[in-house]
Amino acid sequence: MITKVKKWGNSMAVRLPKGILDEMQIVENDCMECVCEEDAIKLFVSKPQYKSLDQLFLSFEVQPKLKCEECNTGKPVGKEIF
Repeated sequence: MITKVKKWGNSMAVRLPKGILDEMQIVENDCMECVCEEDAIKLFVSKPQYKSLDQLFLSFEVQPKLKCEECNTGKPVGKEIF
C-alpha cells in the first residue's frame, strides 16, 4: 500500500491503514519505536512490560488532588487466589 506524508501541526505524519493496525493489534495511544536503517524507516510496537502493579500505577497520569489507595472488598466468595 502507498500512503502520503501529510503535515500535522509542526510535524509530518503517515496514516496507517486499518488492516495493518488490526493485524498488528495496534490501538490509539500505543507507543511505537521508530528506527532509521539505510533507506527505510521501521516502526515497532513498544508496549511496556511491568514487573509489578506498583510500576503499572506509577505510569498513570493522575491529578494531584486524586488519591489512589487499596480498598477492602470483603472476604473471598469464590475461588480467588491469594
